[in-house]
Amino acid sequence: MTSNSRIFLCGATWAARTAGDLGLVLADLPHSFGPEPTGAMAIPGQAPVPSRPRPVYTDQSTRWTVAVLSGSRRKGRWRLRHQTNAVAIMGGCELDLRQAEVEGPEVVINAWAIMGGVDVIVPEGIAVELTGFGIMGGFNQAQAHAQFVSNIVDYGMNIQAAMEAARFNKASFAGCDLYIEQRVPRAVLEGLVKLGHQVQTLGDFSDGVGGGQAVMRDYKAGVNYGASDPRKDGAAIPEPIGN
Repeated sequence: MTSNSRIFLCGATWAARTAGDLGLVLADLPHSFGPEPTGAMAIPGQAPVPSRPRPVYTDQSTRWTVAVLSGSRRKGRWRLRHQTNAVAIMGGCELDLRQAEVEGPEVVINAWAIMGGVDVIVPEGIAVELTGFGIMGGFNQAQAHAQFVSNIVDYGMNIQAAMEAARFNKASFAGCDLYIEQRVPRAVLEGLVKLGHQVQTLGDFSDGVGGGQAVMRDYKAGVNYGASDPRKDGAAIPEPIGN
C-alpha cells in the first residue's frame, strides 16, 4: 500500500458517519468479516456480528448537469447516480466528487463539451478510466487556460506573447506522461525527465496543446488588445483609430 493510499484511507475513516461509509473504506482491505463493517465491530470475546448483504441499487435513472452559455456546478454533499451526463455548450460544468454520495461500486460519467469544458474532481486514490474527444474544446482546455493566464499574471507577458509561449499537455489523469512543445529549453526538458516525467516533445507550435484567440480591454486607456494563436487559423487585425 502506498503512502497516498494510507492517507486516503485514514481520511475516509475519520470522515465516516455511518456503517455504510465505513463499508467503502473496508471494501478493498483484506478481512474476514465480509464487505460490510458490521462484523468488524464485534466486542472482543464474542461472536462477530454477521455481515449484511451489500445493497443493490435498482434506481437506473440518469442525472443530468447542463450548462448552456453559463456555468453549472455540483459540489459538497450530493448523490451521484450510477450514470451521470454532463453537457457544456459554450459554458462550463464542474462535478466535484470529493464529498459526493456514490451509488454502487462504480460510476459512469458521460461528458459532452462543445466550445466549453467539463471538469471532474475526484478524491485522491480513486481509479479513473478516461476516453473521449472534444469539439472546439477538449481535455487540454483547462490546462491551456491556466498556462495562458499564468504567463500574463506571473510572468508579465502581453496577451500575444502569452498565447505564443510554449505549452504542455497532460492527456490522462494517471501516470507521468507529458506532452510538451520542443521550444522549451533543453535544460527544462532534462529536468522533467530527472523528476520521473515521461516527456514526449511536440512540434514548435503544435495543435496538440490547444489554441485560441483572446481580447483584453484597457478601460483606463479605452483600448482593446487582440491576440491570435499561431497554432490555429485566425489573425488579430488592428482597427484604424477613429472607427
